[in-house]
Amino acid sequence: MKSLFEVITKFGEEMYELEKIDITKSLTIASLALTVYKTNYLKDNTFLSKVRGPHHNEIRSAYYGGRVDVFKPHGENLYYYDVNSLYPTVMLKPMPVGSGALTGEKDLNKLFGMVLAAQEIVCPNTINIPILPYRTKDGSLINPTGSWSGWYFSEVAAA
Repeated sequence: MKSLFEVITKFGEEMYELEKIDITKSLTIASLALTVYKTNYLKDNTFLSKVRGPHHNEIRSAYYGGRVDVFKPHGENLYYYDVNSLYPTVMLKPMPVGSGALTGEKDLNKLFGMVLAAQEIVCPNTINIPILPYRTKDGSLINPTGSWSGWYFSEVAAA
């Protein structure tokens, strides 16, 4: 218990030294990260909008979290990589900020942010490991074949 206290104390001291943030003002590491971002890195003219009402639930449904699967690789002359966490890498990429805009654009290479795939998404049943997630009515997360529609996040920033 004493060593945990020492680790937290050292972390708090280093956060204050680096970012001038008191870690005791944040309940979670995620809220601490947002505080650091808003305090020290968000440009003054950038607006972080809060979406309320029915659009909030629609946009929230575009977040699925990470996929965790175990695959047994097989083959010859393979290179194996163990990816610990890609979240820090993703956090270095642009984030959707500012006021949203509705568009009829269908080219995902020109979109960045939440996308309603209103027409059916089709994943052929010949694919062994489907990659696009879908949340069922009971809340289960699956990666199906077949067709469906839903909200997704487009990670490709417009050029």
